[in-house]
Amino acid sequence: MRPKEHEETADAASLRARLQDVYWIGGGSGGGKSTIARRIAAPHGLHVYATDDAMPDHASRSTPEDAPYLSMCKTMNMDERWMNRSPETMLEPSTGFGARASA
Repeated sequence: MRPKEHEETADAASLRARLQDVYWIGGGSGGGKSTIARRIAAPHGLHVYATDDAMPDHASRSTPEDAPYLSMCKTMNMDERWMNRSPETMLEPSTGFGARASA
């Protein structure tokens, strides 16, 4: 018998419940995500967790084995990272830093 495609495990259901009050804002580097998040959060008393603020600590604790794409990114200068690669390359998990889709 094949499990239903959208069947949740207990761990996934627990995580979904814990994150029910979390709002995610995504977008490209320099797109204004943190600015918008702060403007939305301030009048509602919400906490902003900006990835830019947490990334240096995360990167310092990550090894190439734990985070191969992050490791590759850390060796590039800004032009190599953002200017000299096509958007298609940047989306590829094996050559860029794109996320892998999971089923």
